[in-house]
Amino acid sequence: MVTFSDIGDRATSLDIDEMEELKEIISKVLIEKRREEILRNHEESKELYSIGKLKFYDNSTDILNALNEE
Repeated sequence: MVTFSDIGDRATSLDIDEMEELKEIISKVLIEKRREEILRNHEESKELYSIGKLKFYDNSTDILNALNEE
């Protein structure tokens, strides 16, 4: 089994061009993972809103009033 430490050791042994390529790959994977997370949050929020467990406020006064009620 490859450990995180093994990956770090292997990454630091790469030449500079390989390191740059690895950096790009990791960056793209992180972006995709964040997009997936945003989509999951969006879908969860829509579901909560549809069943009345999430409210929408269009101004700060309403938000403050709701916070003071809880």
